[in-house]
Amino acid sequence: MTGEERKALAFVAILLGLSAVARAVNRPNPVLVTGASAIPAGDRLAANDQVRQQAPPPSKGRATSRKPPPRPAWKTAGTGVVIDNRPPKGTPPAPLNINRATADELDALPGVSPAVAQRIVEYRTSRGYFSNIEQLDSVKGIGPALLEKLRPRVKLR
Repeated sequence: MTGEERKALAFVAILLGLSAVARAVNRPNPVLVTGASAIPAGDRLAANDQVRQQAPPPSKGRATSRKPPPRPAWKTAGTGVVIDNRPPKGTPPAPLNINRATADELDALPGVSPAVAQRIVEYRTSRGYFSNIEQLDSVKGIGPALLEKLRPRVKLR
């Protein structure tokens, strides 16, 4: 091996070492998900196995109507934690930002017709964002009574 070949080989070795270091330094941080499941993985797998064992074997030929497999133990009431992300019934919806809402979103407010919703959008477009909720009284079709009804359901930011 000549001196030039040794230099070339050393240069390639240095480049490989630098690329390994660069990859290690530029590695993105891992994403850690906490609280992803309230049910331990072992319990979930056991419940899945129970469902598979209780399900009838697949039929050959024509499809027949089958009853659904029984619910796993962790989904039945009183046996485990059931995660329900829906808001509780009776809770008022979150206030609507009148400076960003569309006419359809404004129309969903109580007492606001499609025409009044369109007037709110036009008022906002022509005069700029609302600086306080009392400015809604300037929109044709919104009086003091409707303004008081809307006050808890709208916000500015």
